[in-house]
Amino acid sequence: MDWFKRKVLSVDPRTLGLFRIALAILLLGDLLHRAMDAGLWYANDGLLPNHTGLWRPLRAWVPSVFWGCSTIEESRVLMVGVAAAYLGLLVGYRTRLFQVLALVSILSLQIRVDILSNGGDFVLCILCVWTVFLPLGRRFSVDALLADLRSCRERSFAQLEATQSRTPDSAPIVSLAVMAASVQFASIYFFNTIHKHGETWRDGSAVYYMWQQTRQATAFAVWARDLPLAVAKGLSWSTLAMEAALSLLILTPVFRAVARPLAIVLVVALHVGIASFANLGVFSYVMMVYSLILLPKENWDWAERKLRRHCRTWQVVVDPDNAVAHQLLRVFVRLDWLGRLRLVSSVSDDDSAATVPEQLRGRALVVGGDDGKSWVAGAAALVRLVSVAPLLLPVAWGMRLPPFWQLCERFCAHMDSDPQGQSRFWGISPLVQEDAGAAATADDAASSELPGHRLIARRVSHVLREAVVVFLIYASTLQMLMENRAIPKEFKPEPGRWHLAVISITRLQQGWQMFAPDVPRNDVYLAVDAVTTDGRHVDPLAEAAGVARDATSREMPLRPGLSVYFVSYMQRLPGDKRHHRPLTEWIQKYHERTGREQDKVVSFEVDTLQVDSPAPGQPANPTRKFRVTSWRAPGAPRPKS
Repeated sequence: MDWFKRKVLSVDPRTLGLFRIALAILLLGDLLHRAMDAGLWYANDGLLPNHTGLWRPLRAWVPSVFWGCSTIEESRVLMVGVAAAYLGLLVGYRTRLFQVLALVSILSLQIRVDILSNGGDFVLCILCVWTVFLPLGRRFSVDALLADLRSCRERSFAQLEATQSRTPDSAPIVSLAVMAASVQFASIYFFNTIHKHGETWRDGSAVYYMWQQTRQATAFAVWARDLPLAVAKGLSWSTLAMEAALSLLILTPVFRAVARPLAIVLVVALHVGIASFANLGVFSYVMMVYSLILLPKENWDWAERKLRRHCRTWQVVVDPDNAVAHQLLRVFVRLDWLGRLRLVSSVSDDDSAATVPEQLRGRALVVGGDDGKSWVAGAAALVRLVSVAPLLLPVAWGMRLPPFWQLCERFCAHMDSDPQGQSRFWGISPLVQEDAGAAATADDAASSELPGHRLIARRVSHVLREAVVVFLIYASTLQMLMENRAIPKEFKPEPGRWHLAVISITRLQQGWQMFAPDVPRNDVYLAVDAVTTDGRHVDPLAEAAGVARDATSREMPLRPGLSVYFVSYMQRLPGDKRHHRPLTEWIQKYHERTGREQDKVVSFEVDTLQVDSPAPGQPANPTRKFRVTSWRAPGAPRPKS
């Protein structure tokens, strides 16, 4: 049982801390991308209004706080709240609360515009679901820092040095959610591999046909079309090989210190390649973030040893009578988990204090190199102290920019000006001169122990949390059997009402068959030909998507450069008649958006342009046109197609 816990159910807290930061950055990027086109997708005067009742027949359970937003202003206010939740998760403040809020936020954002969702969106939700049961704030978080500050209140240099010499918390976290997240990650690659059995994958032309899909091809993919077919074949077969290897490397319980870092390297290589060729939204980025949860303890220990050996150390000369400097040191010694700081009192007989330049003596904090040179104070000293934590290097770089540098200088000048007054103002005490003992005081040690009733409550909550994980594992397993074509029919269960509710609310979809069994061999584009009162032909949809095209043309744009949301919308709208009426109303309001009466639309036609991708070495095929919907005001002429 101990072996099973160590190999299958455990994860290093440093891994979860790094993963939390990367996940929050990814969520913020996804939110920014959605906010850029919020008027189209999250407002009633856009393409997906909430007043048409689209959500009622969509499915039985579709909770989203964005259903209550009718205007772009309301949606943006709510998005600001979502950003606050993501920022709380990023810094790790009240991490449990913001984990839940981040999960509710991403579910709400996606469910409100479900027609736009792709595989990457579902993986992002799944990742948030499984990790909401894990303590992502145990390391590299404000919560961990505040808890440590409360548990040990250092009052002397000896106690500060004892705190600095402590081994940071690296006890493994054991939970069924760790196993669920790992198995989920491996299953994505496993089913994607076994479902890719079509002709394009067998003959190696899959990547070639991916390059031909103009609606989602990147500029790099357009350039790659002129490469020899052998290059596309090599990329196609290597993609299959990497996906097949990943499911094994992720789940192997042996040689994890080698297998899991290798899996991370393969994931990054695979998805950097995919992102360079195809615009699939967050898919490639969420898979790379997902891979971080694989980092084992052995790799963290190895990295820390390397960093300790090569990172520069700093001497910190501090005024023991300055209470603010004392409190700052309490923070910095906890950030210094690599042991890069050496603390020196400015009133001691230490040789380091004597080497401080005359113009810097009397400052609250002075930081110099381990060779007794390059002494700095003020904002420069703060930047050096912040940079002792590798994960805070971006913060240290940002502190050098205006106006943050000026703010740091003013703070340091205020700290140096009146130490006694600051001590009384903030209600904090300076360091004591005598040795108060290297360990925390007895009352601090006693206060760190949990009362009996709180310990019982914690154990009960742990049991309940694991029970919910078991329930979700069962529900997602049923969904996996139902959705994947590789599962024989006799093993496919009948979904119950409770099961549909759980999957709809959590979006734990399990159908993994991207570009399977074959890569599509055709390209589609949604074209609008609208006639204005002054006889001009315009394409409002292309203008909203940022595509320059002739509205009367019925040829596929060579490089549309669509966002992933327009790619999904154009691909799914023809077959989803519920969204035809909102599109009609949106086109009719074209003149309201431009502010010109002569832009009033009197008729329009919406067509799907479809072209079969040419076989390797063959000329381009002609474009076909399929009518989606049309409208004409009484007495208005028909558009000339």
